Amino acid sequence: MKTMEQIINQIIEIEMSARKIVDEAKADRDSLDARIAAELDAIRAQHTEAAHAQIEAARAYDAETLAKKIEEINRLYEERLRALEQASKDNLDSWVDEIFSNITDANR
Repeated sequence: MKTMEQIINQIIEIEMSARKIVDEAKADRDSLDARIAAELDAIRAQHTEAAHAQIEAARAYDAETLAKKIEEINRLYEERLRALEQASKDNLDSWVDEIFSNITDANR
């Protein structure tokens, strides 16, 4: 039979192990958040660059055609940006949960 001291030590070890798992999960979540933010920034930059390239090409058109083209490019850009942000919002929790599950399952 275990002594009280052994039981307390085991509880302390379990607590330390649980804290380590939680800390690792938090670090993974922070890392994932940073990667997602960096990817979104890169995608935004790509879309912005593409939009600017399209705008430059559109300068050859007359003023009315140019105005219509810019409006369409801006609309498409906003749609894509909203879709990317929504995908990030929709998937963030599941990505974090999956990482957390992988960590906690690996420590069992």
